[in-house]
Amino acid sequence: MYLKFILRELFLLVMTLAGIFIFLIQYPFRKSIYNKPERWKTWRGLWLYWMSNSDESTFEDNWYGIYELVPNNDWQVFYKYSAIRKFFLSWHWVAFRNPHWNLTVLSVPKQGKKYDENKIINIGEQDIYTWRNYRYHGKQFVTWFVDGTQYFRYSFTREMKKSIFTKLTGFTHLNFMVGASNTRYLIKFRVFKYIPSKEKITGEQFIKALSFKQLLGFLFILIGTTLLVLSAPLFIYSLFIIYGFLLLALQQNDKDKTW
Repeated sequence: MYLKFILRELFLLVMTLAGIFIFLIQYPFRKSIYNKPERWKTWRGLWLYWMSNSDESTFEDNWYGIYELVPNNDWQVFYKYSAIRKFFLSWHWVAFRNPHWNLTVLSVPKQGKKYDENKIINIGEQDIYTWRNYRYHGKQFVTWFVDGTQYFRYSFTREMKKSIFTKLTGFTHLNFMVGASNTRYLIKFRVFKYIPSKEKITGEQFIKALSFKQLLGFLFILIGTTLLVLSAPLFIYSLFIIYGFLLLALQQNDKDKTW
């Protein structure tokens, strides 16, 4: 179970890295991939279809993530963007925010009656199957079977010890999630400033959270700077640096309910 999960995630990591560059080939064909997906579900075009997203209701949301990446979900603002800005917006959405989405959803956890449950750890006020996240703190670790297949879910959210890092960033809590959710497999790591509230947590409360995408942004800038020092070609290191700053600059509301 665990080995299969790790191998699957390593494969998707390789596909994520490849997707950063595959997008450059994919982008010119985006309308055809969206409007005529069957044409691309062949051995020649399947790899481009796998690296795209087709779950959203509109072309713009599938390829640009307007409902998350454009301020206030304002379509008029989006249509005023330059072609270059739209390109980077799409790159951010397809290659990083939802990498290889059509490939990812090919393998999802089975749904059905759970049995042979092994409730290993359950710390917190929620039940054993509830993810520990921004809203729910504590720790969980559970395994179960559905239709002959075993799954696991492990997560925790805890307060961080005071340090120079917490003083500089204002972050107070650490969250880690790994395993099978109801609709997909996931790995998430986040640090954030916890805002106690009895109301439903909204996306605006996550703006201060240091998301995986922001961490990735810092990593890209670091890689780009290293390549610059090593005298790599201008196109290569500038690509890493520009996209790193793009990841840090773009504001997005995380609507994932696993928060």
